[in-house]
Amino acid sequence: MSWQTLLKVVGTICFLAHMRLPIDAQSMTGSPFRYTQLGFLDSVGGESILTGIVYPAAAVGLKSGAVLSVGKMLEVSGWNQLAGCFSSKKKSIGIGVHFSVEKLATSSQMRTGIQVARVLQNELSIGLIMGVSSVAVTGYKMELQPFSILGLQTKLSDQLTASFALTIESQPGFLLQKSKSLYTSILAGTQLNVSTAVTAVLHLQKTMNAPLEWMAFLSYFPAAKFRFQLGFSPNPQWWMLCASFLLNQFTVQMGLGVQPLVGTLSHLSFQLPTPIK
Repeated sequence: MSWQTLLKVVGTICFLAHMRLPIDAQSMTGSPFRYTQLGFLDSVGGESILTGIVYPAAAVGLKSGAVLSVGKMLEVSGWNQLAGCFSSKKKSIGIGVHFSVEKLATSSQMRTGIQVARVLQNELSIGLIMGVSSVAVTGYKMELQPFSILGLQTKLSDQLTASFALTIESQPGFLLQKSKSLYTSILAGTQLNVSTAVTAVLHLQKTMNAPLEWMAFLSYFPAAKFRFQLGFSPNPQWWMLCASFLLNQFTVQMGLGVQPLVGTLSHLSFQLPTPIK
């Protein structure tokens, strides 16, 4: 085994030790694939329905559509994710269904939820996701765990939008731990329209028994059907480059992330508008 390979193995172990269950929870460090979802946020234009998975209240302002996405850690064997989402909007109400399956070499997690969002008054909306997740580790079988995500979104001005999400989830004991615990986190995101071609997004995350985390993105729209984003998170350190473009009726979104200890993450999603309103 070369020193480079050994370093990657040690880095992966350290990164997994830093992660907290559940694998794909709302925490920014819950899953590396969460970083690309943060990169696809579009709370103003409403083009990307992935926004509603992270911030439930945003679903009321999104277009009807369906998304299928795949993700892979390129330098960690067997670490993949498959996710899908369907969103529909009718007047002041938005509904959605989503799922994700994430697999590592010795564990996997399935997660599914239903979502509803509604406009309360001008520039203020509320959303709720309720679902279940199941984590399976080789040699151990864990039962279904319920979770809920409550979200709020408000437009503070023509240039500034704020979104919030509170996650509450029953977390099973891991391996030899038999007792369950309650997992809670608060995620806040602000999007500032710097100009017609540039927007800045800042995410703040506070999880119980963990320090405050943040991730920032700068988006550039060189054309009406194309945009790209550069993102950075200091702890754990992630550099993200995301791009999306319109191809016929499909919206194609690509994400590439680099973590010094683990390696490179890739993410690809296809979004198609649906006729259901």
